[in-house]
Amino acid sequence: MTDNNQYVIGQPDVIAAIVKAIAASPCPDCNADTEQTTDQHGTQHLAVLHDNTCPTYREMNS
Repeated sequence: MTDNNQYVIGQPDVIAAIVKAIAASPCPDCNADTEQTTDQHGTQHLAVLHDNTCPTYREMNS
């Protein structure tokens, strides 16, 4: 299985700005979802979840 996700780790204000930008302009091919988590050190992690058929994600990673 291919990992079709993009990951960002950073401060809460940085993560919030990225989530806001994604919500304003989602992936045009798959409307990627986001998933936020906080680890045991308080660092926030953001995963951008593209679907398996997303040509935009494939192009970004080719």
